[in-house]
Amino acid sequence: GLSEDCIEKIIDGNVGQDSWLSAIFFGIGDSAANHCDDGLLQESIDNIKKRSKPLADCKCSNDCSGVDKALELFGEALHGLQDFYSHSTWVEANGGTDETHIGDAQTREAVPIFDLGSIYSNYNGSLEGIQSGTFSWPNGGTHGKVHKDKYSSDRGGMLTSGGICNYALAFDAAERATAALWQNVKANMTDACAIQMAKCCGLK
Repeated sequence: GLSEDCIEKIIDGNVGQDSWLSAIFFGIGDSAANHCDDGLLQESIDNIKKRSKPLADCKCSNDCSGVDKALELFGEALHGLQDFYSHSTWVEANGGTDETHIGDAQTREAVPIFDLGSIYSNYNGSLEGIQSGTFSWPNGGTHGKVHKDKYSSDRGGMLTSGGICNYALAFDAAERATAALWQNVKANMTDACAIQMAKCCGLK
C-alpha cells in the first residue's frame, strides 16, 4: 500500500484534471485528449501511458518531491482511464445498453476492461467501433448524450436485460482498470524507483 499523503497526491492529480485553471496555467486538464472525448481515444490512451511512466522509472527527481510529481501525474492518468469507460461507448459495446439495443450484462462485473498493454509498449487493444462524445460550443455535441458519469445522465441510467445500469457497469470497469494500471506500473517499476517509493510512500 501507499501512505495517506501519497494517496492524496494521486487524488489531487485526478481531481485537477477537471480544472480549467490547470489547463490555462499548466497545460493540463480540460482537453479532449485528457478525457477520452471528441474521438481522441488513442491520443487519450497514449496520454494515460505517458503519465504513468514517471511513477515506474522515477526519472523526474531523486528526492520525494519528484515522487510527489509522479504521483500527481499518475492521478491524471487514472482520470483519463476512468473517463474511457464513462465517456466512450466501450460499455455499450460490451454488454451495456444504448438507444438502439438492450445490453445483455447480468452483473456489474460483466464489462471487460480495455487492454492497455504495458505502459512502455505502443500496443493496446483494438478501438475499432468505439466512439466518444463530442463537444461543440456552446450547446452542441454528443457528450451529454453519451457520458455515463452519473446515473441520471441519458445513458447512465439505461438498464441491461439483467437490470444493471450503464453507470454501474462503467464504474465497476473503471475501478478494475484502475487497479490493473497500478499493477502495470508496479510490474514495470525499476529497482531504484521501488526503493524511492518505499522511502517516500511506504510502498512494500
